[in-house]
This record gives sequence, structure tokens and C-alpha cells, in this order.
Amino acid sequence: MLLGGCATWSQHLTAVDHLGFLTQALGADPGGREALWRSAAGGGGSDDAQLRIALLQSLPNHSGYDAAAARLRLDALASKNPASIEVTSVARLRLAEMSETAECRAEVTELKQRLARVVDIERRLNKGK
Repeated sequence: MLLGGCATWSQHLTAVDHLGFLTQALGADPGGREALWRSAAGGGGSDDAQLRIALLQSLPNHSGYDAAAARLRLDALASKNPASIEVTSVARLRLAEMSETAECRAEVTELKQRLARVVDIERRLNKGK
């Protein structure tokens, strides 16, 4: 009985394993991401496999990139009951990171627009001189 419990435990992926995978995917070049995507896409339907698919879908530069699908899959994993705390935690972490990135992009867009307006004002003022 004890051996069965240990065998099951050793097959369980930890949050560190999932974060290590995300780190590997973030550091990979487009060819490396494509290889990770092809490997993960056939990984099965477990929560661990679904998390890896979602993490890869959230990253650009490979054929499986789909931020909207990644967000849906991560949302489902983040709120799934029962799900392992590791999968839930990493899904929530990536969702938060994606939200922060979207907010930063929106802020950059707003700042570019404000800068364009300032440049336009300066041009109009310089024409009057």
C-alpha cells in the first residue's frame, strides 16, 4: 500500500515542475517553442497536460499561439474543482501575468497617443513662429 502511494506521488507534477516548463518555453526560440507545442499537443487530457498546452498557447512564435484560447483554458484550470493546487496556482499566476501584460500594452498605447498629441501641438506652435 505504501509503495502504491509513493508511485502515485512521484508521478505528480509540482508547481516547480510547471514553472520550470514555463521558464523553458519562455527561453526557447521559435523552433524550440514549436517543438514544445508539438510535444504538448499530444500529451493527453490530464490537468497537467492541459496546463502545459495553455501555457504554450499563451506564448507567441509557434503555430499553437492563441492567447484567447489560452485564457479560456487557464480560466477553466484556475477555477476547476477538484484540481491540484499546483495546476490551479500556476494557471492563476499565468492569468495574472497575462493581465498585467495587457494592461502595460494598453498604457503604452495611451502614452503613444498622448505623445502624438503633444508633438502635434508643438508643430502647430512652431508654425506660428
